[in-house]
Amino acid sequence: MPWRLLVIAFVGPVLLAACATTSAPWPTTVVSVDTMRPLVPMRTRVEYRRRDGPPSGTVVLRMLVDESGRVVRSAVLQSSGHAGLDESALHAAREARFAPHRVNGVATAVTVLTPMHFGQPSQSQGTEPAAP
Repeated sequence: MPWRLLVIAFVGPVLLAACATTSAPWPTTVVSVDTMRPLVPMRTRVEYRRRDGPPSGTVVLRMLVDESGRVVRSAVLQSSGHAGLDESALHAAREARFAPHRVNGVATAVTVLTPMHFGQPSQSQGTEPAAP
């Protein structure tokens, strides 16, 4: 049993160091998420207490999308003020995939800005249809 702890003690820091990446600069080309074609859409899941109701707010994300359309890095540019919403948005960004952004036919890495709205009721919610 002690040898397992010894292995964890030596291998754990090595694995953590391998996971830590050097932060490359954000690409100077900045585009709106509306200009990107999603291959794997951003899906969010927010957990909340039923009695409190779903939290609402808007999170603005900055994502580094590489030449292959993979989200390499994401960060909250503007918080919703609710940690659960911010984390949900970041998780959705990590899972998203896009068609590569092309400039003059060449795939290029871009910085993508996207607002993510949570719990905003639509105009029609809570209203009854008008009588004919």
